Amino acid sequence: MNTPARDTRTVLIKPHAELADCARGYVVRSTIGADLQAHERHNFFPAALNCSISWTVHGQTHMVRLGDCAIGGPAPSPIMFSGPQTVPSETRNPGPVHFFLCMLLPDAVRALTGLDLQAHTNRHSPLHEVLDGDWRAMAEAVQTARDDAERVKLIEAFLHPRWQLARAGAAQRSSEAGDWMQALVQRAAASGRGRSLRQTERRMKLWTGQTLRQLQRLHRGEALFVHARQAQDAGLLAWADLAAAYGYADQSHLCRDFRKLSGLRLAKVFQTMRSDERFWIFRAWEDVAPPRNR
Repeated sequence: MNTPARDTRTVLIKPHAELADCARGYVVRSTIGADLQAHERHNFFPAALNCSISWTVHGQTHMVRLGDCAIGGPAPSPIMFSGPQTVPSETRNPGPVHFFLCMLLPDAVRALTGLDLQAHTNRHSPLHEVLDGDWRAMAEAVQTARDDAERVKLIEAFLHPRWQLARAGAAQRSSEAGDWMQALVQRAAASGRGRSLRQTERRMKLWTGQTLRQLQRLHRGEALFVHARQAQDAGLLAWADLAAAYGYADQSHLCRDFRKLSGLRLAKVFQTMRSDERFWIFRAWEDVAPPRNR
């Protein structure tokens, strides 16, 4: 992937193949040694269907905004658990930071932990308040690991045996979000006594913390973003055509939906994403998000 400017480091690490239907990936962000202005130490995060665990390995992270709500003050813990996010968020780092993020599919989190994800949607909580002692021990070991490669090994050594036991209760065998969602819908429709659309949607919300409509909207936004970046790089970007291809009423509808999911104007992100350090997660997201529905 492209290297961000001014010696910052943003790296996506794909999960082991046997965890591809559990973890979407790991993202490393480091600004240690980078010459950044204060405004460049802000971080914009779009809405996301996955849950995550984040480690601020070095430095501090302050919450700025969640959706339309302003939030002040430092994160209450260097190790945070986040449920699915239907709204964008913004954080800032007062100084240099080393940040490590593990993204987990929501039904996998439900199967592994039993958490009520509806209660954690659009919430960021200290991990020790949410997960049990085994998870806390793993998270603390990750925090103090010697490097990011060791962090990935610790997480996957923890997840692998647990996921082998739990995966029978989760959507099967794909890290591609479109395939994952299709498998999840099929399992929800076939589970339990009732197989009506309403009961299927209830199971979807129980397992993922979101409605089927919310999941589809988030997936569409992710897939369109990647498709648009590929088209831009090829010199073939046509917003009206993309809007039609992805089921938007028109280009204005696409722009409004992107702003709701990201908190940002579509044109601004695409014009400055490569050079604006605040948009580093969008650079990483090109490799995480699915290219298109199959």
